[in-house]
Amino acid sequence: MILDRNIYVAVWNHLTYSTYMDAANTRTQLSLEAPMFSVNQIVAGKNAGVFVILSFRIGSDGERWANLKEINPVTQKTYPGGLSLPESCLRQYH
Repeated sequence: MILDRNIYVAVWNHLTYSTYMDAANTRTQLSLEAPMFSVNQIVAGKNAGVFVILSFRIGSDGERWANLKEINPVTQKTYPGGLSLPESCLRQYH
């Protein structure tokens, strides 16, 4: 019984370490890519809305998410509230 438990623990540790290393490699790859957007940049949503970027974070899906504040494109005054969207849902605002 002890032998079986030791094998189980060894396999579990290997899988946990492999998953950790995969996540670490993904983070490294993401950090090497040139950022498409920057903090305080005004961007548009792919479908609707104009926003200013407040900050970034890496989501559980490995994609970079932007914390946004919606603004009026004419007056550039902010609306109450905020939201987060993945970078793939944003585009340049001109």
